[in-house]
Amino acid sequence: MMYDDKILSSCTARILEIYNKNKNKDNNFTLLLMSFAGLVCLLDKDVRRCIFYDFRFPDWFKPEKNYKINGETEKESAIRHMRNSLCHFKLNGENIIADDNNQISCVNFIDRETNFKCKMTVEQMKELFLLMANKVVSANK
Repeated sequence: MMYDDKILSSCTARILEIYNKNKNKDNNFTLLLMSFAGLVCLLDKDVRRCIFYDFRFPDWFKPEKNYKINGETEKESAIRHMRNSLCHFKLNGENIIADDNNQISCVNFIDRETNFKCKMTVEQMKELFLLMANKVVSANK
């Protein structure tokens, strides 16, 4: 693994703590996006395979295109593509979608190297972030 279990768990627990302690209506999306990006960037191939082998994505998680490659499981591929899309993320109208009140409502995760595309509401992104972070923390207890 890129990180030993205790460091990965401790770092993820700190990401969760910072998010939970500092989120508010004015910074919720920014803090969520940065926390999610920070978490997903830590999830290398070994972590995706060892920790997320039994992970269940929420029922709403349905990427728009076929994205499974290189013998990975769908879970491993989905996490890798989200990681790639965040590493090349552009803060623009294609990736960040505002509602009629100019509040951020959705985010498009697009891995331009493949066909992966997944649209999530801010609430769905929060749910997925919390599920994934708690999975990492609980895997190393």
